[in-house]
Amino acid sequence: MSNVNYSENYIFGKFDTFTKRLEKIIKLVELIDKSQGVENLCIEGIEEIAEQYREIVEGLKKKNYDLLDFRRHEVLPYCIMCHHDLFDLCLVDSSGA
Repeated sequence: MSNVNYSENYIFGKFDTFTKRLEKIIKLVELIDKSQGVENLCIEGIEEIAEQYREIVEGLKKKNYDLLDFRRHEVLPYCIMCHHDLFDLCLVDSSGA
C-alpha cells in the first residue's frame, strides 16, 4: 500500500472553488426561474424584453460544456455575464424577495 500525500489546501481549495461555482450557477438558475413569467405577460412593450430573455436563456442552453467541470474556465465568466444580462432586464425585484 502506498502513502498518498495530498495537501489540505489542495483538496479543500478545489472544494471551495467548486462550491463557489455551484453558488453562481444556483443564483443564475434562480434568476432564470424568477424571470420566466415575462414570456406570459400581456403588457404593451414587453415583447422586446421577453425576446431578450429568450435569447439569453437559449444561448445558455446551447452551450455544450458541463457547467460543473471546474477545468473549463470559460464557464464561470459566461454564467456571470448571463446573470448580469438577465438582471439588467430588470425582471426581478433587486431586494432578492
